[in-house]
Amino acid sequence: MSSAPERPALKLRDGRVVTSFERGRFTLQDPRSGKTVERTFKYSANGDLLFVLGVGPSNCVYGSTAMPMEVFRYDPAANRSEHLGAMPGGEVYSMLEREGKLYLCFYGGAVMNLYDPAKGFWKFGSSADCNPVTFGGVGDGHLRPRAMIRGPGGLIYIGSEAPYSQLGGALAVWDPKQNRIIENYRNLVTNQSIVSLAWEPESGLVFGGSGNFGGGGTQPVEREAKFFAFDPRKKRRVFEAALVPGAFSPP
Repeated sequence: MSSAPERPALKLRDGRVVTSFERGRFTLQDPRSGKTVERTFKYSANGDLLFVLGVGPSNCVYGSTAMPMEVFRYDPAANRSEHLGAMPGGEVYSMLEREGKLYLCFYGGAVMNLYDPAKGFWKFGSSADCNPVTFGGVGDGHLRPRAMIRGPGGLIYIGSEAPYSQLGGALAVWDPKQNRIIENYRNLVTNQSIVSLAWEPESGLVFGGSGNFGGGGTQPVEREAKFFAFDPRKKRRVFEAALVPGAFSPP
């Protein structure tokens, strides 16, 4: 699995390196002496752009922002909001609660993460002492993970837009017991991105909607968006139709 690209170190003209930066503070290190110093600053902006909202553990509302990429929580019962922390890659496009924890999938590369609110702290990373814990990208064909749902067998289904300069997004199947991808279907809807998903328990099918666009830098080659059905038992698409001829789903 791929992971979010590492950001290059930020260097000042005098050689000092910015080793960390958060809201209102940053840390500088002098590579010659090894000395580290923390600086603070005050800056008031007009507020972040709300990007995605969802219901998470304890019926709290969780959300993400764009530019900068942050995660927050609002408790309706207590009428209290809280800034949790920043995501190092990009905006959180989709989120899903499971057993008191929250899965967060962010751009670019559809990077999957798991946040446990019971731990009471925010420290992003891949080790066991981090929260959220990141597991890396979910696989080929995923850039913007627009849809994430709970499906049959307790598995998690993720639908994404295609990567830059490519057509054809993907549908991934995540096993929360192993915290890894167990299946991935590229170009499930030919040359189109997956933008919405829903599981129908009676039939056992996962239904979805596509957008006729691909990744950045591409032009649509399909005329219209599609409604489709995926059968997890047969592991293939079993239905596809353009419900509204000529319609497309914008990004």
